[in-house]
Amino acid sequence: EIPDRDFKTIPHPSIKETLKLLDDLNETEKNKIYFTHFNHTNNLLYDLNAQKLLHRAKFNIAVENTEFDL
Repeated sequence: EIPDRDFKTIPHPSIKETLKLLDDLNETEKNKIYFTHFNHTNNLLYDLNAQKLLHRAKFNIAVENTEFDL
């Protein structure tokens, strides 16, 4: 996440905001969601504890070569 980012230049919610928005989903639906396209300042790329928190919340992180059937 980019601290103090200008929503006008980066017009999407933060991961924390997204988790709040999706909190009412059931576990099966949450497990279908993959967070992608992290900037180099996002601690989810490097911090195993942050990654574990996201996984405990039943969400996923896409990694290189992740494939999805459409």
